Amino acid sequence: MPLYKYPQTQDYTVFNENRNKILEYAQKHKINAALHKNTVFTLIKDCLKSFLRIPIILFTNTGNNIYAAFVPNGGLGDILRQKTVLKALVEMYPDIVIDIYNKSKYPLFKEIKNIRFFLNKYAVDIMKYKYDIVIEYEFNFELSKVFVINSKKRATVKILENLKKYKKQYPYCFDGQKYFFMQQEAVKNKLNLINVLKITAGVDNIDNISLSISYTEKPLSRFGILPKEKYITVQCGFANKDNFGHAKLWSDENWKRLLAIIKNKISPDIKIVQVGVNSPVLKNADINAVNKTSLDGLCSILKTSLLHIDTDCGCTLQKL
Repeated sequence: MPLYKYPQTQDYTVFNENRNKILEYAQKHKINAALHKNTVFTLIKDCLKSFLRIPIILFTNTGNNIYAAFVPNGGLGDILRQKTVLKALVEMYPDIVIDIYNKSKYPLFKEIKNIRFFLNKYAVDIMKYKYDIVIEYEFNFELSKVFVINSKKRATVKILENLKKYKKQYPYCFDGQKYFFMQQEAVKNKLNLINVLKITAGVDNIDNISLSISYTEKPLSRFGILPKEKYITVQCGFANKDNFGHAKLWSDENWKRLLAIIKNKISPDIKIVQVGVNSPVLKNADINAVNKTSLDGLCSILKTSLLHIDTDCGCTLQKL
């Protein structure tokens, strides 16, 4: 029986009940489910780390160019979905100048030529008014948070027009207080979370879904995988320490039974490679690559796996 039950009602109290169950579970298992607080100390520290680039932003974000701040958040799957919004924005305005306020996400965005700087994410709080538009993401809700600073630029005029149109066409997508109701309505209308992110960002091409990622292929031998060896990959943890990702976890006993079935009833010759982060190591996996791969290494392993089994979305999206 899963810890987390999909609510069958639009009543927001169901969400709160589920949330309380998760918090109790987290406390019992000593899992940190607290969200980051934007303290004054953290803000000052992160701004100091980016101080060399801040003066450039202050004095150059002028004229007819379009300047955007993009603040991604979450684990691999979250970032890949959010990246589709950024790519749609670049398609709309090929000459747009973008600063990413999350330095740790550089590997996922590095191929987008419109990106000027990668800065610490908390610095955006004091820098946002030097941009024409700010698109920001927070934990828990799969919605784009748009701040239009300069409503007279051609990019922001178009985005505001799109938002006005989308709010009439897809009103449920903008109801963050009834998040699960929004998901149900989105499914009924043949939308997925990528569509919802684009709709709430006010960008064009909301049906164009691209989860591409740029990476350098690594030799599998460094992870203990032999040439032409047949293997499947599994990931049983969750990437985002600061969210309620542990609600997705399957029990160790269930994983043990599943891997035994794969070995005993499907093929004993297929190796099982465990990947990911924040994962308990599965004793009956053949190769343990947990916390041992870079993004390049992870993508290289997933590329030639016969099958990927997961309880979170990041590796699954990349396997697709």
